[in-house]
Amino acid sequence: TDATWIKSAYPNPAGTSQSAHFDISVKSGDTASLRIFNAKGQLIKEYQTIEAGNHHIAWDKKDSYHQDCASGIYFYQLVSLGYSSIKKMMILN
Repeated sequence: TDATWIKSAYPNPAGTSQSAHFDISVKSGDTASLRIFNAKGQLIKEYQTIEAGNHHIAWDKKDSYHQDCASGIYFYQLVSLGYSSIKKMMILN
């Protein structure tokens, strides 16, 4: 692929039994990471070293310690060498 991008998370808001889904494209020769933050700005989950190509990531709404994340506003960021995008989503449990 010739560009890096992330589409808006879906469903948004993500309900009790739903995972949050992210569609990502990473340009050729690059790697990226997807980071998820709570409303306080604390990093709660990270998907590192996403290789070049198109990817679908399903987040089970658990943090890095496998604990369920509370209802509220979350931010997700896709970062690569030449790209950064931050978007907002909501979780309703």
